[in-house]
Amino acid sequence: MLNAHCIIWMDHKEARLFAIDMDDAELTTIPASHQVGHLHHRAGTLGSGKPTEDRAYFNAIEAELRKFGEFLLVGPGTAKLDLVRHIEHHAADLKNKLVTVKAADHPTDPQIVAYARKFFKASDRMRHSNTDLFAHDGRSSGGGHSSE
Repeated sequence: MLNAHCIIWMDHKEARLFAIDMDDAELTTIPASHQVGHLHHRAGTLGSGKPTEDRAYFNAIEAELRKFGEFLLVGPGTAKLDLVRHIEHHAADLKNKLVTVKAADHPTDPQIVAYARKFFKASDRMRHSNTDLFAHDGRSSGGGHSSE
């Protein structure tokens, strides 16, 4: 089933993808391949203190995103930005489907769905409006200025 809209809440432990329409939301949960504890970087140690890219995790998310026309990406921390980098390097065709990236701590599932519905309703309304600011500018069809 190809849905028009999706919102993803993700961190480095799991991704929660919601297929959204105005009446229903379907949840798919994708666990990370390797679970990451809280990392600390200490001076004089090797490594950045940041989790390494979990390519299998990002590939699983990428596969799910192919089912959607567009998606929002929300979540705490840097996992969402890591996914954006993954998309830019390994799935450039999905880049145009990404509508926005937003920080969000740990909202409830109903809060995530409500945010997505509100966002997509406004976005769809703007996109499908028949208003063209340049189609009618108040001048007569002659278009010229009067020489009076």
